[in-house]
Amino acid sequence: MGKSHMRRLQQSAETSATLLNLFLWDIDDCKEKAEEYHNKSYEQRMKSFKGESLLNPRNVLKKLKLKDDEKRMEAEKAIEIINLESFIYSFLTGIKTQECLDSFFKCMIMPQMKIIERDVRLYFQLRSAAYLRDYCTLINDEEDFDRKELLHKHFALNLSHYGGHLADKDNGWIVLKHAHMTRLKMKREADALVQSESNQVYMPHELVAYLRERIDRLFHPERFEGLGGIMSDEQQIEAYIASDQESQEVTVNIERNSSAELESSPESESSPEPESSPEPESSPEPESSPEPESSPEPEGRRNLGVLNGISRTEIKNKNGDVVAIRREYENENGERISVTERNVRFGHTKRIRWEDDEVKALERAIAEVGPRWIKIKEQRYPELENKTNVQLRDKARGELRRRKRLKIDLGVYASLQGYDE
Repeated sequence: MGKSHMRRLQQSAETSATLLNLFLWDIDDCKEKAEEYHNKSYEQRMKSFKGESLLNPRNVLKKLKLKDDEKRMEAEKAIEIINLESFIYSFLTGIKTQECLDSFFKCMIMPQMKIIERDVRLYFQLRSAAYLRDYCTLINDEEDFDRKELLHKHFALNLSHYGGHLADKDNGWIVLKHAHMTRLKMKREADALVQSESNQVYMPHELVAYLRERIDRLFHPERFEGLGGIMSDEQQIEAYIASDQESQEVTVNIERNSSAELESSPESESSPEPESSPEPESSPEPESSPEPESSPEPEGRRNLGVLNGISRTEIKNKNGDVVAIRREYENENGERISVTERNVRFGHTKRIRWEDDEVKALERAIAEVGPRWIKIKEQRYPELENKTNVQLRDKARGELRRRKRLKIDLGVYASLQGYDE
């Protein structure tokens, strides 16, 4: 039976892969054929994996009972292909987007993958749009609804709400941090945001870019290899979030006032946002700033529960540059949580100088290759050797915005509008 399950899984993945390739090159073409390929893929695996269109990797791998590591890796890749395709289908068509979001951390973050901040930010951006749709519908229907309950439905402060497996992820706390921050934002700004986002977009540009990068990593892992071989986990994470201009060196300490485990509890309505709390005038360097002696290793980060912001400290180096931030939170049990994020870049990044010949080379590359930044780097345009693929993308986006603002011919940059704006 195990072999037949695996065969159906692989057949389904092959069909889903066709749709993923269409999504890479032409979203309109992908949308036209989405239903055909999605339904075919589902039918191919239905006998073995009947149920939701998104597969739970842990349940599927348990059913396959694979002892060979190579076979397990093949199965994991097939599951990821199917789930990416199902996610794309849902957001292209607007069908079952809520169910897809509910399964995001269970099905889109594979067991072997780390949770990084970009995944979480994207999730809560999509979740915010879903919340605003529900909020707007209830207001328009003039229903008497509990706003606190609606907030809890979309932004619960309990890891098990997003997937019980997150308790085993070292950085699962990032999910709760963003849930708390987004919850406060929606609580304060929902009415204004509903007015400004009346025309909802199921497939925002950020989601398109995210999915395309996931597909590229899946089909072309060699593009993400370092000179000495496949990059380490830390290098992959840094490369994956380069466009967000921040790194993931984070430490968490929990100062316990009781031995009881944290349990999830309702949000304190009066809790302020961490960013709004006062900042000390100066702080020592990260290397020389010891954590409180009573703070144990981050053993209790699994269930952070309620987060009440206490302080936000900027840590500076000798030149006065901010190199880290330390935030402190406190929950209902009086346990104080200290979170230190190092190597964080604040504000605008340093402006990159572009020479005329480099701009012309970029325009020539876009005309020849399209807005495929990794492929442009592979083509080895001499003038662009010193530019990263992220810098190429940012320059092209900036030029597109400039030309739109001045209402002049978009030229080759027009191709970014449907692909990578």
